[in-house]
Amino acid sequence: MATTIPLAIVNVTAKLRARLTVTETADTGATGPGVSVLRHIWEIPETIHQPGTGASEQDMVFSESGTVTAGVPVVYSIRASVGTVSALTGDAVRIVEATLIALRNRSAVTGEALTIGGGASDAITAQTEIGPAGSYLWDNPAGLAIGVGVDQITITAAAGTVSYDLLIAGRSI
Repeated sequence: MATTIPLAIVNVTAKLRARLTVTETADTGATGPGVSVLRHIWEIPETIHQPGTGASEQDMVFSESGTVTAGVPVVYSIRASVGTVSALTGDAVRIVEATLIALRNRSAVTGEALTIGGGASDAITAQTEIGPAGSYLWDNPAGLAIGVGVDQITITAAAGTVSYDLLIAGRSI
């Protein structure tokens, strides 16, 4: 069952941070360990979303754990003019600017990939594949306008029946 939480009732602050460090070990040709050389550091600074309807704020959070079967996509409608989730939950979701979309593939089975986006009416226009045990994270504190006719999030499965967790946060005005 889906959960919609207006942030005026429940105070939610999202903090996101990611860092990737790659270190290579040089092959010296001699016996013993090589020389480690730091090649690249990539870091996203911490992003903080506060309650509200201004920049870097959100007042609506929708989350759901569900399943999707190959050949039967799950479609969520999130725009204010639509006002309900179309995945048989019926819970009101009135997001007109999305600030965060996260999808986790809970399957560990090879071949059970998920795809988010790519539908003609999707807010996420490019299809992105999330392999088993993988995650998709889209974070934009400025917000992505969810317009009429592009107000959906579509999730499909490559094979089998795949469990997932979905989180959508944004602004209602």
